[in-house]
Amino acid sequence: MISNDNLILSNNIKNLSVIVTDEISPKYLKEFIQTSIEIENLTLNLQSKVFVSFISEINSYEIYLFDSLVKSPLNIYQIFSIYYSNNQNLSIDLFITKDFFVVYKNGLFYFAKENEEYSNNDILNYISFTYKLKIDNIYNIDDKKIKELEENLLVNNLSSLEYMTFEKSNSYSYFLIYIFLLIFCSSYLFYIKSDKKIDNNMVSNIKQLQIYKSKYKNLLEQNMDNRRVIKDLIEFFNYLKVYKIYLIKMEYKNNIKAIIVANSKEQLYDFLAVYDKKSKVINIKKDEKMGNYIMEIQVEI
Repeated sequence: MISNDNLILSNNIKNLSVIVTDEISPKYLKEFIQTSIEIENLTLNLQSKVFVSFISEINSYEIYLFDSLVKSPLNIYQIFSIYYSNNQNLSIDLFITKDFFVVYKNGLFYFAKENEEYSNNDILNYISFTYKLKIDNIYNIDDKKIKELEENLLVNNLSSLEYMTFEKSNSYSYFLIYIFLLIFCSSYLFYIKSDKKIDNNMVSNIKQLQIYKSKYKNLLEQNMDNRRVIKDLIEFFNYLKVYKIYLIKMEYKNNIKAIIVANSKEQLYDFLAVYDKKSKVINIKKDEKMGNYIMEIQVEI
């Protein structure tokens, strides 16, 4: 028998929701998930395990993360998989415990949320309003039943979740370093070096920008408006990273004016389709010499 110590409980699982305009292409998904986590200032390390669910009804990703040394750990939300082990279920089911509630769709985990002593009616209304879902079946699960389901999961190892793992990343800190400088300069031009040679004049300024971090950190934290802008700018940089788009030139005053470069037009348009900010394409052209596409955009933040 597997020890209950190997079962990740709900209070050790962090959850965040990210609204998108459309489902992310699989080739960009891992980068998107990583940057979405970093935007929330959550730390990823070699022990981090992440699983995600795309909620098609509202174009949203539910992201769940926790730390575990086990390669394929089991978590508490999986205990209800036993209900579907012998048949294919095409219903939307709600499992309610005193600590959390879980929705399974067509026999697979869909999403889970903390239960703060909500009534069944409150939970149903929340799911209907937030996720646009109609629940077919409700199961109220008491502590005794939870223990039984836990034992069943641990013995039979009925896991249907795929976990993402990540290398330790400091990219969030690097993005902050860029942003500290941008906030306090009315306009500042900087360059990011591509792994493919876009331009010989593109250089990395990360070491130089580190000098500004301590100087501006306290002042930034005292200003709520600056903190809002910081988050928006981090999000902008992170989406560029996800779609492998390189920033050539940027000016920030009341909005972002930027020149960005990608290897294809599709990368640029995919970025604009998913990046959920009001943006305007000023110009797009092909660099015939380098074979890349250059786009000039304005983004409101």
